[in-house]
Amino acid sequence: MNGKKNDTPEFYPGHNAVRGSDKIPVAVIETDPEGITSANQASHDRQIKPGLALRESEERLKLAVKMGDIGIWDFSLKDKTVHDISSWVSRILGHDFGNPVLSVETCSDLIHPEDLPLIRSRVRDHFSGTAPIIEAEFRVRCRDRSWKWVLLNGIVIERDDSGHPVRITGTVRDNSSSRIYHEFGAEMESSCSFFDSRAAIQKSS
Repeated sequence: MNGKKNDTPEFYPGHNAVRGSDKIPVAVIETDPEGITSANQASHDRQIKPGLALRESEERLKLAVKMGDIGIWDFSLKDKTVHDISSWVSRILGHDFGNPVLSVETCSDLIHPEDLPLIRSRVRDHFSGTAPIIEAEFRVRCRDRSWKWVLLNGIVIERDDSGHPVRITGTVRDNSSSRIYHEFGAEMESSCSFFDSRAAIQKSS
């Protein structure tokens, strides 16, 4: 040994090589510059793409909300109030309660009595873990006493220390057009079946 410090680091797979104060991964040492660039770019893309997808999704939701198609609601089980839905109720249903926060009783009074059991069942299924989300289609009363079909989706976003839900949030949208379309399609299918049956009877007689 001549006492001269060996500047050449030893490389061990799965570990970092050290030269002075710089840590150089083995994978980098053994990869050509183009490979390093490609790997770094791929890693960068993996980090960026989820963020872009989330921002794009948020922008689409904001646009839909702005156009009045979708309402956002936030339900606090602690004080039994629903936040953020008042403006949608005003736009779509025509009710103006003069308060941005609605009570559960006010919201429940807008729901068709025959549909309440379905909603409660879907909520229980989500609370128990049987269903990943709350999803229900039901009728709500407009100011002019007519009924609209709406589609509601929600999910628990907060639980207490005991695991009980304390906050749910989600969306609701007017689904009347879709409902009318499907009902019209079902009626047309039923009518076609009726005429086909009549034709078959006439042909056999």
